[in-house]
Amino acid sequence: MNGPDIIFFLVMLFQLVICPYNKVEESFNTQASHDIIFYGPNIGMYDHLEFPGVVPRSFIGPLFLATMSSPFVALFKAIGLSKFASQLLIRLVLGLTVWHAFKRYQAAIGQRYGQNITKWLTIISCTQFHFIFYMTRTLPNTFALVLCLHALAFVIKRNHLSFIFSAACGIIIFRSELAIMMGCYLISELMTKLRVVDAIKYSIPAGFLWIFFTVFIDSYFWRRWVWPEAEVFYFNTFLNKSSGWGTSPFFWYFYSAIPRALATSLFFIPFGFYMESGIRQLFLPAIVYVGFYSFLPHKELRFIIYIFPIFNTVAAVACARL
Repeated sequence: MNGPDIIFFLVMLFQLVICPYNKVEESFNTQASHDIIFYGPNIGMYDHLEFPGVVPRSFIGPLFLATMSSPFVALFKAIGLSKFASQLLIRLVLGLTVWHAFKRYQAAIGQRYGQNITKWLTIISCTQFHFIFYMTRTLPNTFALVLCLHALAFVIKRNHLSFIFSAACGIIIFRSELAIMMGCYLISELMTKLRVVDAIKYSIPAGFLWIFFTVFIDSYFWRRWVWPEAEVFYFNTFLNKSSGWGTSPFFWYFYSAIPRALATSLFFIPFGFYMESGIRQLFLPAIVYVGFYSFLPHKELRFIIYIFPIFNTVAAVACARL
């Protein structure tokens, strides 16, 4: 690791420690991770059967966190540490998973646009609060962010098969809104390097694979046949029930969420957009995604967390070239 990488990790660790507790949106994944670790196959003890929440959520993310954390949790129990330490560990595992995906994205950026840009991308990210903060939050959006970063790395490297499988996983299991963003990148690739027949050939098996995977895993935990993210999509989009948690004006993402998340790096984006023509193909689909997603009345910053590495990349181009 170089200097900026060490700083990035320390900032993530610092935010994990000083913000150790959960918001309600994080409670399912945290509780599910706890139940898998401490109750194992005894699903009758699981919290979600008594408190299922408004819509079902996937157990695949918590299952991953629990699997990776279990050996260390056993050690924590042996030396007398409380479950609070285990909660921090689970969130650290999630943060490291996002960081690994971010490093994959950085590597793809470095290969395509130059290594100096990756250094600036890390530095800029360290100066902002929201992206690193959300790396350790047990939200469906954070799990989706992992797949989104991998998908972006693959699309930059023109690895269309891996791009489609990564994107489909994030969409089908964790957050259906990624279909808008990943769809924009797919259309962009169809206009340049990807044949329609190949897109269909990759997309159909990817869709069937991940639908089968989530239905198989989640039906076991929920004790009924269920595709969680499909129910969430129906609840939020067709029924528009998410509006019950508040609504915001159409342009809220543009005048509030993005400026707060990017801070002063926002001013470098026009320069980076102008200086590197190749970066526009990465940037424009992200803008289109925010525009389309603005039609949903209920808005939260975490719903567009996926665009911040892209915006920071454009700003990093300006910092590297000025």
